[in-house]
Amino acid sequence: MALTLKETTKRDLKIKGVSVANSIVYVDGEMVDLIDVLTKSFGENVIFDLAGTEKTEEELEIADSPTSDEE
Repeated sequence: MALTLKETTKRDLKIKGVSVANSIVYVDGEMVDLIDVLTKSFGENVIFDLAGTEKTEEELEIADSPTSDEE
């Protein structure tokens, strides 16, 4: 039997509405110093994971849904 005991401390940072133009980071249209935000959030010389997700959505009419039985 494998038995593991862990004590975990976790810090999450989520920034929504991010865009990049001309190597400048914007959040909801306002310029943000991303390095400063990351440093203040996690500290210096700390290894952390960084992820980004791009998402597009399209609202569909129920009758136009790919799972609709109607033709």
